[in-house]
Amino acid sequence: MAYEFRLQDPGEGIHEAEIIEINVSEGQQVREGENILVAETDKAAVDIPSPVTGEIVELKVSEGDIVEVGAVLAVLNEEGSEKDEEPDPDEGSDADEGADKETGKSRNDQPAREGGNESKTEASSSSRAAGERSRAEAQTTDADQADVLATPAVRGLARDLGIDLEDVPGSGEDGRILEDDVQKVAEPDSASKDDDTDIQAVRRPTEGSERVKLRSVRRSTARRMAQSWRDIPHVTHEDAIDITDLERMRRDHVNTAKQEGVKLTLTPFVMKALAGSLSQHPSFNARFDADEEEIEIFHEVNVGVALDTERGLLVPVVRDVQAKTVLELAKELSEISEKLQEKRADRAMLEGGTVTVTNIGAIGGTGLSPIINPPQVAIFGVARAKLQAVLSGDIDEATSQNRLILPVCLTFDHRVNDGADAARFMNSVKLLLSDPEQFALRS
Repeated sequence: MAYEFRLQDPGEGIHEAEIIEINVSEGQQVREGENILVAETDKAAVDIPSPVTGEIVELKVSEGDIVEVGAVLAVLNEEGSEKDEEPDPDEGSDADEGADKETGKSRNDQPAREGGNESKTEASSSSRAAGERSRAEAQTTDADQADVLATPAVRGLARDLGIDLEDVPGSGEDGRILEDDVQKVAEPDSASKDDDTDIQAVRRPTEGSERVKLRSVRRSTARRMAQSWRDIPHVTHEDAIDITDLERMRRDHVNTAKQEGVKLTLTPFVMKALAGSLSQHPSFNARFDADEEEIEIFHEVNVGVALDTERGLLVPVVRDVQAKTVLELAKELSEISEKLQEKRADRAMLEGGTVTVTNIGAIGGTGLSPIINPPQVAIFGVARAKLQAVLSGDIDEATSQNRLILPVCLTFDHRVNDGADAARFMNSVKLLLSDPEQFALRS
């Protein structure tokens, strides 16, 4: 009998997920534990394995669907179940129904009746055979294509375009064929379309505009930032730090780091300065519980680093920053960046941050006003450093020097900290980044 496979509660207060990949097709045999779907919840991709061994009878979802917890994802015929047996309405009991609800399966443990049930079995077998023939014809005219790794959406596109999937080289994982691969075969001279885009264009007959649908990371970012702006009283404290001496130190050790396979940028220095300063100002390394009206202060510094990826804004977490060297942080950042290029972020990479750093310096900009990543209470922003003529000395006897000045800001939750707290915290960070000796002693 049929087994209805439903979306389970992933925890963390999440009530829905977006289906971003379907790895099976109707009629396909799957094993228990085999990943059949990929769902995305709050920027993290989660593989969804089959809970049973059997045949995919019907897929209830498509790529891009938003499904709630408890929704049916697929219907399977479990291996070993009596597929040809029809339940008799006179048989069964409330206890049997209760057991079925608990397991999530539709079963009939009673033996089939003789005589009267034979016609039912024959009719149901004929109906099933007709249905199976229809599914087989709808899926492909070539039975060999069942072995090709492709989602139902890709198979449907290939049918519409008259493309034999066996002639399409797959660019996905394990040779999986993507929509882009089919499009390239159908129109080799046309520009390829990014299959992993977060914003899907919806064409309208009007001129001069188009509407787009929020998907995946863009959709999650929109929700979280709207929640943050709505719930948190943001205040941004701005400053500028002379990092001339720190930059000289960084350049002196770039080649040493390169020999160890590490790209030494400014970001790990900022992370380490934050960790050193947070030991003196722990109320910025915290989370705010509005329901309980409590501030949870953390002893470990787990820094979320905002990264601009092909899929959009992701904030992977580097843990125990206070216990790691600058080189260790630089190496970990490089490894995280490489992982995000090769695959989607899993939940473990994005969880547990206590404070966030965002650095737009590589792109440009003289300043920024970042939004807090709830339930954290602070985010530290870095813009592009610029060489400037800086006057020093007395107003009557001033001298000018060329210095490398870094624009920075601290956006904080005013429910937890005040402006004076932010200024003192910024002064601590400023001391460490402007003086390499202090950086070595205190961070």
